[in-house]
Amino acid sequence: QGKLASAAQAEAGGGLAAQMGDFITETQELHKMYLERLKDGLDTRNEDLEDITGVMASKLVSLKEALKALKLEAAALGSVAKAEKITRGKLTKEEAAAVHMYTTNHLYKMLNEALRAADRSKVERYFLYLRLLITALRKLPATSEKLYRGVALDLSSQYKADSKVTWWAVSSCTKDLSVA
Repeated sequence: QGKLASAAQAEAGGGLAAQMGDFITETQELHKMYLERLKDGLDTRNEDLEDITGVMASKLVSLKEALKALKLEAAALGSVAKAEKITRGKLTKEEAAAVHMYTTNHLYKMLNEALRAADRSKVERYFLYLRLLITALRKLPATSEKLYRGVALDLSSQYKADSKVTWWAVSSCTKDLSVA
């Protein structure tokens, strides 16, 4: 009986070790993704891009449908499942899932490359997703706060204080300068 208890404890300990290993791996992947996002777009600044038109004229569809052309239906279902479990305020499940989807590593790099491309037709395949995302973002409370985006370069010479800038990408930002 003592051997059975020891075996069960060892198995439980092994399960805990495996869980910790998975947690560490996931944390490392998130860290890598955040570093990539911080660098994303620093080498591409193009003020001469044409406006993107037609996004809001696109049909409002489910996240799965919006990501079908991008072959990201499985990832969309994961985001919808997460959105079902959270308090969403005024957002629908699909809208919250669209916001969550951007925070994953499945979409942001391809989307931002298309948003920055001189060939504006490259962004058209993202219109359904952008329609859903923008609909969600418009429902969030408006604020006039200073935001920060952490980058490893001094870009102050490229931007004039209080000037208006069109940032042709979706970027993660923070209100806390110490976090940026």
